[in-house]
Amino acid sequence: MIARCYVCQETTPVGHSHHKDPQALGGSDLDRVNLCPNCHQLIHTAAHKILKSPESADNLISMKFPLNSPKYKRCVELVSRVAKKMQEPDKVDTKRVILNLPVATIIKLKDQAAGSKIGWLEYATKILIRQGNKTM
Repeated sequence: MIARCYVCQETTPVGHSHHKDPQALGGSDLDRVNLCPNCHQLIHTAAHKILKSPESADNLISMKFPLNSPKYKRCVELVSRVAKKMQEPDKVDTKRVILNLPVATIIKLKDQAAGSKIGWLEYATKILIRQGNKTM
């Protein structure tokens, strides 16, 4: 089955959906949109960039879509929503965030936690909270 990407309006396989509010940040399965893989990656990359430098996120989006076009606006809407949720530390499900990290990062965390007196998941949670709930 085929659907349209919410952002770019290109056809995309159904099943590649994006939580408007990420699940790890309190999002619900009921609030999703279909995205193509490229737009999905762009939204998550830009959301992380916007926290460090709003200009770099805007530049990233405007390289893909014309400034102030409907596609640009839909992308900014989703990026802003994800970034806003990332700034609400009390709503972050740190365990879910950690378990969705790349395997190489999890292995590194396990190695670092080996010398501590706590389990690797608790160790990773403390690091995540220390870094202001940003992904590692």
